[in-house]
Amino acid sequence: MFKSKTVFIIGAGASQEANLPIGKDLTLEIARLLQPTKDEWGHWTVSDSAIRDAAINTSRGSAEAAQWQSKLNAARAISEAMPIAPSIDTFVETHRESADMVLMAKIGIARAIQMAEQGSRLKPNDRSEPFNPIRVGGTWYISLAQQLFTGIPADRPQDAFQNVAFIVFNYDRCLEVFLTRAVELFFQIPAMHAAQIVQNATILHPYGDLGSVFNGNHYHVPFAPSGLDLVKAADQIKTFSESVSDDELHGKIRDEVRDARKLVFLGFGFHPQNLRLLSDPDSYGFEPTKARQIFATTCGMSKSDTEVVKGQLVYSLMAQPDVGRMRMETYDRECASFFTEYWRSLAA
Repeated sequence: MFKSKTVFIIGAGASQEANLPIGKDLTLEIARLLQPTKDEWGHWTVSDSAIRDAAINTSRGSAEAAQWQSKLNAARAISEAMPIAPSIDTFVETHRESADMVLMAKIGIARAIQMAEQGSRLKPNDRSEPFNPIRVGGTWYISLAQQLFTGIPADRPQDAFQNVAFIVFNYDRCLEVFLTRAVELFFQIPAMHAAQIVQNATILHPYGDLGSVFNGNHYHVPFAPSGLDLVKAADQIKTFSESVSDDELHGKIRDEVRDARKLVFLGFGFHPQNLRLLSDPDSYGFEPTKARQIFATTCGMSKSDTEVVKGQLVYSLMAQPDVGRMRMETYDRECASFFTEYWRSLAA
């Protein structure tokens, strides 16, 4: 359990431990899915048939052919640009005024994440039963569960989430799926009850996701669905501008960051626009975080860039030129070993 309010900010590097793609891998996969090709009749289309069907279904009326051609042109442009795009989020934000570019990019994201979930360590087994936690052995997911559940009595499993919140910048639902299964097995409660507990936990997705893994009755629904409605899923994905304009979501995110006593960045890329979603010292009514400790994984980052990140965090969270009252720890290794290194510091 966490004794003080702890907020985890989770990026693509964290989901990579469940076999989800990091930024560059995701952009290249989207490029492949949207790549132009000719069908059996010699007409131009996109490589992935599920994306083609989804895009065609959004084209209706007397201008259907022209609408499809516009979407096909957008898909081609996205596919060609992906190898040089810093991230798909950055690209979509750049072209936010083009409805077809945004739609095709979001459909591409939804399809790429759907396929990644189907190939993840958290996918159901061959009989469509929930995954066995041994598949994620040695990852940060297991370490997180161990930290969450330590000291929690069997009759109060909901207390594990009392002092913790998660801000997940990824589109996947790995965290929700893992936590539901972990709560079910550790506390030996029905899957329905475990799902209800996790559904009530604070898990926020600034850029949206493929849709909730819970239904109205709090039952856990299958992860990595094969029959995903890509258009509906795309509608759940947000650009940076859409996230900022969602006052309720944006307010919740900043409230969590402001009220935290510890902030933990796992596999986070520290892109300026993402930091602005967490806390923007240039915005009206800015309130600095109450956090006294910040932990951040910086795997593969140079010492020089790590120092830049430290400065960005201090300014974004406090608007001060130096750390002052704040203790900041960076860790140049994977998320999995982070918990082992900082177990006592996180629990204190």
